[in-house]
Amino acid sequence: AVSSAERCYAEWVIEEADNDCSIMIGVTDLDAALPAGQGMHTKPGSRMYYCHNSRSWPDNRDWGATGRRARGERVGLLVERGSVWVYVNWARLGPGPMATDVPQRVRFAVQMLTPGARLRL
Repeated sequence: AVSSAERCYAEWVIEEADNDCSIMIGVTDLDAALPAGQGMHTKPGSRMYYCHNSRSWPDNRDWGATGRRARGERVGLLVERGSVWVYVNWARLGPGPMATDVPQRVRFAVQMLTPGARLRL
């Protein structure tokens, strides 16, 4: 089990996204990138979470099959340990901490925080 002192929280806001844009954020217990051919949804020890409203933190739920988000919606992730990866339309953009602008698709920012801290956007 991971103690609360080892947890941190990453939160982001979707500023613009097409209706067919799938956005996913996940955390893995690996310190580096996943080996080639291994997805987070199949790797043991990896989890994907979402949270509709940061006020419900840390009441995160497993990422569902329909993960589309509305413009301006704030979502979040409770990070226990490891690396954060962001996926847009199933394409991995890179590890956190990061800030990425995908023109005409989605714009977001992800930040890894100190243990126990929360990011407010």
